[in-house]
Amino acid sequence: MKKIFPLDCIIKILKGAIAAVIIATIFAFATNSSYATSYTAEASTSSLPNTAFPFPQEAYDAIGDGILSLNHTIFAMKIPDLSHDILFHGLNARPDIPNDTPQIILSLSGSSDIICAASESKIFLVYDDSTFPGRYIAGDDTSPLSIIPTYTNGGAVISTSLVDDAGNDVEDTASIATFELLESPLITEQASWEVGTYRADAGILARQRARWFGKDRFLEHHGGEEYNYTIGRERIDFGDGEEAYPLFVKKGDYFFWEDDKWIAPSKTSSSQGKALLAIASVEEKLIHIDLWNDTGTKKLPLTIIKSSSVWSPHIIQHEISFLGAKTKIQAIVEISKERMILNNQDWVLRSDNKWSVIKTPKNIDEYVMNAVTGELFVVGDIIRKDGKQFLEGTLFNRAKTETVEMAIPLQASIQDHRQAYDFPAKTPPQTQSTTPTHKVNTEEQELKRKEYEERKKRGRPPLIKLHDTIRGALQEQQEQQE
Repeated sequence: MKKIFPLDCIIKILKGAIAAVIIATIFAFATNSSYATSYTAEASTSSLPNTAFPFPQEAYDAIGDGILSLNHTIFAMKIPDLSHDILFHGLNARPDIPNDTPQIILSLSGSSDIICAASESKIFLVYDDSTFPGRYIAGDDTSPLSIIPTYTNGGAVISTSLVDDAGNDVEDTASIATFELLESPLITEQASWEVGTYRADAGILARQRARWFGKDRFLEHHGGEEYNYTIGRERIDFGDGEEAYPLFVKKGDYFFWEDDKWIAPSKTSSSQGKALLAIASVEEKLIHIDLWNDTGTKKLPLTIIKSSSVWSPHIIQHEISFLGAKTKIQAIVEISKERMILNNQDWVLRSDNKWSVIKTPKNIDEYVMNAVTGELFVVGDIIRKDGKQFLEGTLFNRAKTETVEMAIPLQASIQDHRQAYDFPAKTPPQTQSTTPTHKVNTEEQELKRKEYEERKKRGRPPLIKLHDTIRGALQEQQEQQE
């Protein structure tokens, strides 16, 4: 038998329920509307998943108790599995990386970014959901997600960490927090980077006007302590004119790009974060070079072929005449019909078929740095050998890679040449005379001078060839003997 409630009881229950609902609704609406003016939901800048409740705890506490009260529960954050999103490409092989602090090269799946960081350093990541599918990219220190790579023998161990909204480290004992990666090859576009204004490709050395002739023999002999480091090194010239500069290289050397030129590292300059030119090997006629980008993630192999230097030292030697010694260290020299007094160890440069003495520090630097080029004659000692006087010296070619040792014999003066060569074919035998010898010689010289001036006016050559003179003298001597 069914129990029947009185009608008035049912009506009272319904009225009470309706009234409670109305009161609770009005209270909740008033509370929420007042709080909403203080808290505004902003677009989250974090790329990681947020909690289910975007407002702080105070906002939910303001709702109060009652039929519409909510239970605030924070969902537990978990460390993402990054084992399929990170690739390990080995160590940075740039020669300027210290052996005690190896750098690890990583890449992120779906991203063209290459990460190069020291082993056991922290790398921040963010989740980029602007693409489909989403991907992880490199971030800054505001990101709650980070990894620490550690290099092992042939691989890398990745430790993942995550910080929650309260700034506490998320504890996750799952194996996904730490995992190991094996080395995989790095595939890059070799021609997609630049060195200053030069594109990194096979023709970059040609565009930088790089030329290799060999060792600098001049600096080996005359460089002094300042250029001792050049001994045993090959010289590669870059640029032209005032922009020219040399590099002295051997296997294992490297240079970094700064101020539109290659510079050797020093105590006051660092190559880190700059393009690098490394000498891989030096052969007889070929130098192998590795060109690195600023991060060490890209390498371009290059070669430079040894250039040949053609010159004719014997032609240049004929332009230099030794006329006499003014002092023990000073020589009277005629070069290209120009007479000059040169000291021991003077430098005389032949540039554009003109000779000039290098004296000022500016001129010396220009020659050493190849801003000015040409054949160089270095004056040596004045010696006597076999009863004859000689002027020693060293002749360098234009490239300063070849030398010729010279011993220039003492030459007669122009006037002596005229007296020696301007005489009749036969001279009558001398007879005893009471006339002073010096007077006769003076008269003969004056006569010869007048004859020479007359022949000069008529356009006849003032001198005869040396071999004709010798031939005539030998013939005359033979006739006298007969």
